[in-house]
Amino acid sequence: MNLPAKLPKRLKDLQKLDRDDLLEVLGLQERRAPSDVLLPAVGAFAVGVLVGAGLGLLLAPKAGRARGPGRGLAASPGGADAGRSTETPSAIASGARTL
Repeated sequence: MNLPAKLPKRLKDLQKLDRDDLLEVLGLQERRAPSDVLLPAVGAFAVGVLVGAGLGLLLAPKAGRARGPGRGLAASPGGADAGRSTETPSAIASGARTL
């Protein structure tokens, strides 16, 4: 066995190893910091909130005149405004005087 001749080569191989290689040989890994886990989770949550808010704004019903004619509650037979008059009180009063 030619041990003294192989020793310098083995030492050079050992010098090439870094900490991750040595831990992998032992079946271990570096301990992760809490920020390594927390920051990606918070980032994913923030992206989900932004996407959800955007979809909510896109799919929300439009209010008022933006809805167009015949799409409000007054247009439906059983809506909240069913049976209510669209005339102003002064127009109703002037109609009552003519009777």
